[in-house]
Amino acid sequence: MAEVGGMLASAVLRLATQKMGSAIGDQILLQWDFQGDLQEMRMALESVEALLSDAERQSIDRESVRLWLKRLKHCSYDIADVLDEAEAITNPTAGKIVCMPIIPKITLANKMKVMRKKLVKITNQHKDFGLIEGANCNVQQVTDPRASALKVEEALIVGRTKEKQKIVTLLSEASTWQDTMILPIYGIGGIGKTTLAKLVFNGTGFKDYCQAWVYVSQTFDLNKICNSIISQISGHETMMTEKQMINRRLEELLAGRKILIVLDDLWEKGGSELDELKLMLKADENSNIIVIVTTRDESIAKKICTVQPYRLEPLTDDMCWTIIKQKSAFNDRDDKEQLEPIGRDIAKKCGGVALAAQSLVYMLQSMASDEWESVRNSDIWTQSTSKGHQIVQDDLIHQWIALDLIEPSDIFSARQLSKNYISQLLGMSFLQHSKTPSTVGLYYEDVTLFTMHDLVHEVARSIMVDELLYSRKEGDIRGSSRYALLTDCGKPLKFLTNRPTKIRALHFLDCAKIVLHGTAFSSARILGEPYRTAIFELIILHENWRTTKRIGSYLDGAPSTEVLSTLTKLEYMNLSSELSYIGKLPEALGCFTELKYLNLSGCRGIEKLPKSFGSLRNLVFLDFSNCYRVEGIPEALCGLTKIQYLNLSRCCYGNGLHLRGLPEVMRNLIELLYLNLSMCLHAMFGHQSAGENQSLVECISNLSNLEHLDLSKNISLSGLPESLSNLRKLHTLDLSGCSKLERIPENIATIDSLKFLIVVNCWKLDKSRLSRFNDNSILLPHFIVQAGDGESSSNLVQLQDANPAELEISNLENVKFAKDAQMIKMLQKQRILKLKLHWTSGSRRYVEDMEVLKELLPSSTLVHFEIQGYNSISFPGWLIGISSYLPNLVEINMEGLIMCKNLPPLGQLPSLQELVLQRMPAIKKIDADLCGGARAFPRLRKFILSDMENLEEWSTTYSCGENFVNQFMFPNLQILETCDCPKLRLHPCPPRAVKWDIWSISYLMVIFCKVPFHKWRLLHHLPSLPSLSINSCNDLTGSPEIIQELSSLRSLTLHGNYEAELPQWLGELTSLHQLWISSNCPELKASQEIIAQLTSLQSLYLTSCGSIEALPQWLGLLMSLQDLEISRCPKLNNIKGSMPLHSLRSLHLGYCGSIPQLPERLGGLTALTELSIWNCGGIKFLPESIQQLTNLLILDIAACPELKLWCTADENVMKLAHIKRKVFMPITIETIRLAWQGKTTGALRLRIIDSAQFTNEDHMNLTHTNNLEQTERFSHPIS
Repeated sequence: MAEVGGMLASAVLRLATQKMGSAIGDQILLQWDFQGDLQEMRMALESVEALLSDAERQSIDRESVRLWLKRLKHCSYDIADVLDEAEAITNPTAGKIVCMPIIPKITLANKMKVMRKKLVKITNQHKDFGLIEGANCNVQQVTDPRASALKVEEALIVGRTKEKQKIVTLLSEASTWQDTMILPIYGIGGIGKTTLAKLVFNGTGFKDYCQAWVYVSQTFDLNKICNSIISQISGHETMMTEKQMINRRLEELLAGRKILIVLDDLWEKGGSELDELKLMLKADENSNIIVIVTTRDESIAKKICTVQPYRLEPLTDDMCWTIIKQKSAFNDRDDKEQLEPIGRDIAKKCGGVALAAQSLVYMLQSMASDEWESVRNSDIWTQSTSKGHQIVQDDLIHQWIALDLIEPSDIFSARQLSKNYISQLLGMSFLQHSKTPSTVGLYYEDVTLFTMHDLVHEVARSIMVDELLYSRKEGDIRGSSRYALLTDCGKPLKFLTNRPTKIRALHFLDCAKIVLHGTAFSSARILGEPYRTAIFELIILHENWRTTKRIGSYLDGAPSTEVLSTLTKLEYMNLSSELSYIGKLPEALGCFTELKYLNLSGCRGIEKLPKSFGSLRNLVFLDFSNCYRVEGIPEALCGLTKIQYLNLSRCCYGNGLHLRGLPEVMRNLIELLYLNLSMCLHAMFGHQSAGENQSLVECISNLSNLEHLDLSKNISLSGLPESLSNLRKLHTLDLSGCSKLERIPENIATIDSLKFLIVVNCWKLDKSRLSRFNDNSILLPHFIVQAGDGESSSNLVQLQDANPAELEISNLENVKFAKDAQMIKMLQKQRILKLKLHWTSGSRRYVEDMEVLKELLPSSTLVHFEIQGYNSISFPGWLIGISSYLPNLVEINMEGLIMCKNLPPLGQLPSLQELVLQRMPAIKKIDADLCGGARAFPRLRKFILSDMENLEEWSTTYSCGENFVNQFMFPNLQILETCDCPKLRLHPCPPRAVKWDIWSISYLMVIFCKVPFHKWRLLHHLPSLPSLSINSCNDLTGSPEIIQELSSLRSLTLHGNYEAELPQWLGELTSLHQLWISSNCPELKASQEIIAQLTSLQSLYLTSCGSIEALPQWLGLLMSLQDLEISRCPKLNNIKGSMPLHSLRSLHLGYCGSIPQLPERLGGLTALTELSIWNCGGIKFLPESIQQLTNLLILDIAACPELKLWCTADENVMKLAHIKRKVFMPITIETIRLAWQGKTTGALRLRIIDSAQFTNEDHMNLTHTNNLEQTERFSHPIS
């Protein structure tokens, strides 16, 4: 930790040196007579800079050196501050509202002389420490207990048994084909890498090996390492200094022997040193040399490995709690029940780091219960409120670039350099990939998210402790703070620090009232109240900020002009928020003339930009995403020619054209590197022609520096112009979701820099023409394999350097040699979370599918795996042992595996939640083999079987354990879907599931089933089925056993079946409340005795009965019927036989154009309250008996023009006067909506037939209708 603090001092010193170098050459600053002072201070800093490497090492165990580095750092800060002050006075900001006070020339001169004397005194002190120039100086080695303590009692080690077994297995397998195998184990410090190596080292698996353990540490000494190995193997101490002699002796010792070597805690990153070490450990073919390396740095692991490095994951919270209990004598305590919840909370705060849990043990074991609670609530936890906070990779990169933190390079772009730095931070475990799904909060698309491990965060805070001002901490008065995190903004900053002018970064969070006090903040560089990460979040502690309401109210207020105008040095402002209440931006915003980064993402309340916005001419980063109300953006961009990042995504709402004029402005933004216009074109051109869109892209084609262009989700975009190929630096072109896009110019393939062309959900685009790209990796995440000519290999090798988050490889049948798949090193692509492998069914193969799949073993980080069209009978070894290789899998989809007869043991995957099996005709049964052992499928929630035409048996339970106890195959199943499995039999019973989408506890639909109704065995397992739909089934012959299972049925649909008569068993459904009948038979025959038994039937729907001409006579026997709907019966012309129905309350006639008139017997329906007649053109008048319907409340007539004229005629108005509500309108969406008004009980279903007149928007509107429930239907013959 101290060494990192020394590195920080070194960085600050270099910053001050650069500032002085710039100031020396500044002619304006020469008037201050600083030249001599600056020259002398610069030389002093340069002379001491060469000693910093040694000082950083010595600071590890010398408090005096640490103090010296701290003084040097603060002095460097002070020099930089004085230079900033001089620059601010010499170059007054144009357009300032409040002028800076004039500081006399002599004051600054005196400050500079004081700084010079102070610096000279500090730098001269290095002589007292005996510091030596250069990075390779000899220093005293710090003693580490790991260097000697090799023994470990395995029974006391928690949570590493499985890892040990995995490593032993891996070493044993790999040693059979490698003479010298090097396996690195890497992960964050304290996680247990050394302990795991000791478990392997002391285990029984390598007792017949000669063993050597070397503690390497931060000082890499190759001679010392090799001498230690030689001494331990030979049994004789050796101190050879000549590498040639060392190498020769190692060769002699390693030849023909079995040796296990552990190199513990390797820090060396130099490629040449590591290569030399590997070479010296290389043995002849008769040897078996196994080397285990532990390191914190992934990049070191990858450099030295000969097999895939093993990443050690943190312990679970339960494991940390076990460590605490085990070593604190917890079970012997009388108050253990009271302490357990407290202890578990403490264990969670260990972040899965074994060393943290062990460190707490020695403190907790002697503490009372109230002291345990004090530890849980300690300041060491509460201060770190941003632990686990997500950092968005692209945001971090853009911030670094905007603030000039990335030094320019002639070889790499700023973005490439930034990604390299992030890779290094990941490699050393400073950052880690977030396990939280990326489509949350503000992140509408999949993005790469990072977090900082809790303990790394603590280290960062401790290093920066004297530079952080955290206002929540009571009594924390700092004089040297550079970064302020304010939670009590009602206090002036001078109450929190005695030197407020030192503040360079302000972060407001959850402030009830923001009060900024004058020039105290005039030198602040960063201001923000972000919901997400800010540039200093790697250092500064943040809250989980929810809104920007507080700062929004301040920005709307009157004091903003006076105070904000003093922040003339502000370079970074982040006001992004998911829920922003900022109503407007003040005119004082124009005072931030040094502002480089402005993020207003999600500020939906801003409707207009201030006129002064155009004064922000130094802006490099500008984000207006999701600001869909703001106007004036094109005008504001006119003079902002330095912008490199511009995000206008989703700046579109309604029919507003608030981005009109943007194409003309964009021509001048020639520095743009990143441009996001997702869902924006509508706000520029409305519904105008494609030519308008073409003109926009023509303007964009002139932006020669553009690297990233996002035109996604612009549904009006149908094509791109040829001129787009002018963007020779273009790296990414995102066209996803452009559903009308039909063509992409072929010359885009000539852009050498293009790496990503994203065309997902471009439905009209002919993707087969995209194969013209020589480098198919451009189309990632979709890669199309093409076979090479003659003896040449396929293009699969182009994926060697690709490592996307999602990858789909199709046309794998074109792989010509198995080595093509081997060369892409899929195992090392740890960023890939979702992988789809696709072979084309029926196509010719160059290589057996299993040989290709064998070489495509993914990284253990994989979450989603899909395989389609695989044509081999069996699977490679890694898929048979899938739980060991891919333990993090959450979803698996296996489709079109036509030759596969047996499934791999997927049940042992501990995290699997969803499993889909489709089109696998060779699979005849699913049994215990799928489980692979005890405790199968512990987390599976969704299981889908589709188109398994020969699947005959599914054993839903399996036996396990010594007593062969039966257990459910899917103990936690929530959703089960089966489709087109005609031979399927469930044995001994259906699996337990909360919801069955095909058949469920509440609803079962059977379509096109050829199995007779009395053989539907599934009904025996659904004794309480309330709703059944039978569609287009052949034989509805029942049986007493089946009918008994339907005793609770309340709703039945008979649709399109082939029986001429309603089934005999219908009358036995005494609980039936609703009956839907749809048939093409000319008559709806049924026994009157059967119908008379339906005493509970309340609703009858006769719909789409295309051949009936008259209503059935049995209709009048339904004495309890309350609702009757007759629709889509075009030949129906006689409805007289159905009356009267004395309990009927609602009658609906719809789309029955042949009904000539309503009978006079209509007056007998005395209970009728609602009568609806829709699109029945033959009905031109109502019978006189309509006046007898005194309870009729609603008369609803739609699309019946002559009937409407009759009803509204003067002579008939009185006949209808007793009806309270009369509605006459054509068929529209509003008609349908009104039809459902008042239906507040029960689930409603709506089917729109012949709906060409309804738009997609209409369909979406209908889904919001009260109680409208959409039922998804599947084809599933059940037996």
